[in-house]
Amino acid sequence: VIVALYLLISSLLPHIQIFLLAFFIVTAASYAFAKVIKGVGIIIPAFLPPLFASIASLIAVLQSPQNFSVMPKIAFTSGVFGVLFGADILNMRKVIRMGAPIVSIGGAGVFDGIFLTGFMSAMLALLFM
Repeated sequence: VIVALYLLISSLLPHIQIFLLAFFIVTAASYAFAKVIKGVGIIIPAFLPPLFASIASLIAVLQSPQNFSVMPKIAFTSGVFGVLFGADILNMRKVIRMGAPIVSIGGAGVFDGIFLTGFMSAMLALLFM
């Protein structure tokens, strides 16, 4: 999250509309596919967040093709923030209703997705450099 925040502040503020479009796509998709399971927490298949982030960043960057160089950064930041917001934050009501005494934000299932999002972003960086 710290690296994504750094990238957002240092590189993506001029491209904030592109980031926000990708962020909203990843957030909506993460919310749609995340499940709250009693005794486990919030889960999402690990391969979906990097897929959402890659597709969302491509869609967002196509709105402004001169910005292809920021596509990996958009994929990474929208993937990290979109999954945390869409899978975790938006499902907090369900978690609270289950009466869980402890809540982990960005736990194992979401962490895997976020890790793979970073990896996929690195691959995009290699393709578009």
